[in-house]
Amino acid sequence: MSTSVDQVLRDNYGRVAKDLIAPMLDLVTEAHRTFGGDIEKFHIILLIGLRTVEHRDAAAIDFKAIEAGQLTELPSLATNVKSIAASTGIPEETARRKVRALVREGWIARTGNVLTYTAKAAHDLTCMRRALIRVATQNHRTVERLLKACETA
Repeated sequence: MSTSVDQVLRDNYGRVAKDLIAPMLDLVTEAHRTFGGDIEKFHIILLIGLRTVEHRDAAAIDFKAIEAGQLTELPSLATNVKSIAASTGIPEETARRKVRALVREGWIARTGNVLTYTAKAAHDLTCMRRALIRVATQNHRTVERLLKACETA
């Protein structure tokens, strides 16, 4: 098939929108519950979590050990409040306040200006990781089903 997946999804959006939106809504609902309605904290954790999984050693992270609370440290590429504000659009002072709260909760570690995601966050936010995996799984199934239908059409 020469048509891109992107184009197939655009052409069939009405058929698959519900299957794409429902797991995303579940993820956002879980984030709302987990972060007490504070979407900016969720945004900051996502960014710092991304910096963790961008580290070259992240592929070796054993998430079963994280869920069991057995890991004490994660590899991470560092970030700081200025970088968070610049990449998320959250005002710097707001980002600073949210980061302070996340540090108090033990989900972000601060060493000077360097911020990293903690093993405690990885453990405590297992519900978020599971919701994200459900989004990926459902989207994969939806795209796979759509592509098969297009091949047989």
